[in-house]
Amino acid sequence: MLNHFRLSAAPLDRTVENILRWQVTDEADPLCGAVADVARGYTEPTAGMYHAASLITAYYHPLSAHRGEAELLRRALLGARFTLRRQHADGTLDLMETNFHDPTYVAFCIHQIGPAYKLLLRESRGTAEETTLAQAVTEFMRRGGDAMVEGGFHTPNHRWVVSGALSYCYTTLGDERYRAHIGRFLNEGIDCDENGEFTERSAGIYNITCDRALIMIAEELSMPELYAHVERNLRMVTTYMEPDFTVNTMNSTRQDFGRGASAAAYYEPYLVMARRTHDPVFARLADEMAQAGASCSPVRMLLDPSWQTGWEEIPTRAPETEYRRFYEESGVVRERIGAAALTLVRARPNFARLQVRGRSIGFRFAGSFFGEKGQFAPQTLTRDGDGWVMRYTARADYRRPLAEAPSSPLWKDMDHAKRARVGEQTYDVSIRFALTDGALTVCADACTADGACANVPCKLELLMEPGGLYESAASLTRAKPGQYEFQKAGAASVTYNDHTRFRIVGGFAAHTYAESMRGSIFADAKAFTVCMTDFTPFSHEIRIEYE
Repeated sequence: MLNHFRLSAAPLDRTVENILRWQVTDEADPLCGAVADVARGYTEPTAGMYHAASLITAYYHPLSAHRGEAELLRRALLGARFTLRRQHADGTLDLMETNFHDPTYVAFCIHQIGPAYKLLLRESRGTAEETTLAQAVTEFMRRGGDAMVEGGFHTPNHRWVVSGALSYCYTTLGDERYRAHIGRFLNEGIDCDENGEFTERSAGIYNITCDRALIMIAEELSMPELYAHVERNLRMVTTYMEPDFTVNTMNSTRQDFGRGASAAAYYEPYLVMARRTHDPVFARLADEMAQAGASCSPVRMLLDPSWQTGWEEIPTRAPETEYRRFYEESGVVRERIGAAALTLVRARPNFARLQVRGRSIGFRFAGSFFGEKGQFAPQTLTRDGDGWVMRYTARADYRRPLAEAPSSPLWKDMDHAKRARVGEQTYDVSIRFALTDGALTVCADACTADGACANVPCKLELLMEPGGLYESAASLTRAKPGQYEFQKAGAASVTYNDHTRFRIVGGFAAHTYAESMRGSIFADAKAFTVCMTDFTPFSHEIRIEYE
């Protein structure tokens, strides 16, 4: 394994140099102590304390080019005072983008300043600068600790965020209320299932947040049993990594849904767990993330000198690139064959994606069946030999007049449950996926069972990135954003500059009612879409070859 202690100094120094260059130092300026957030036009309250954490760490880091520079402590004090000025009397902070008087925002801030504060307390030589800075951070920690104990939270991950922050407050300030409040959260149990999935299923953001927080609690409160949840999650995440080193977020319930989040965001959890377990896959991933530019605060390595040596003794091994995983509780399939990965997700209209290296094809299906009832969002996902079957069924009917006159002629006051139902229609769709080395076979069956609704116009959409060349036997065109092509038969290919190529074999186009089909998700203005259409009942197979 690489020596991550030696690697930690350079990114820290770059951060510090940016702070020294851009931090506002005019004490008459309300932004004094912070680096202005130019993009937003306002600066969040935590900015100053985040700067202080980096400056303190560099001041004591033996490999930092700025070790021992008195200016760092002066600037750290400016940063700490900026955040203190923005801290409310109740100890909370405003997360100005969404949450006000927020105890959990204080917690996120303490995740950064807490370990640096411990380092300051341990390494301080009692100089006036160190003492004044420690007093400022102590005030923030104490007021913030009280806010977390007295306040509340919004989301499942916040319980561990608050607990992680309070663990730093407890080990530095010793207030037993902090430990008791952590105990209340831990008494609820850790919401990480047997596969390693946290409640929010947020592989791009909140998995990482939970992992970091649980590590903090485990370290600060000597609770090694918590590491098992982190390890389980990280093993699952290795199967969520795409061939281009992003993390699949198709199943997330949070704001990272569908975004191509970088796997490098997991650097700190993989690094900690590689160091703790000597797992060669964790070690390899931490190395690759560091080489890709990921960094984390080296405070842990400074607080525990054993972290400064022994890196070369930890073996490394590349993660698997051949696997089939079915996470039934989450409703997710992840299948990988070399440079290709298939993702299937239950209960989502964007239910499937094939990714080859950095290029992907997403799948959607809909029928114009009683409004939004025709949008395919599979209710079941099951194994089927060498493939997977996703199924969706919807029913609709009509209502009869009320048998007795209602007490009011107003529609909203009528008891519509008393209306008889007639003319029920059934709409059922199954789509089968089978991935092999070099091809994905997709079979779509719509309303083929006896009694199912006939004559429903349907569409199968393949959503791709624009920028490639779309070529059929008769035409060659550049695939542009918002472009919508109907493939009737034969074969067509999309080829990109990086030489990734998808060849779509087969097609069907019985109508062109697709881009704005009623009740469906409309055409994606950013994607290049290949569409196939028919009327129920039908059964079609297409094959997507990739190279």
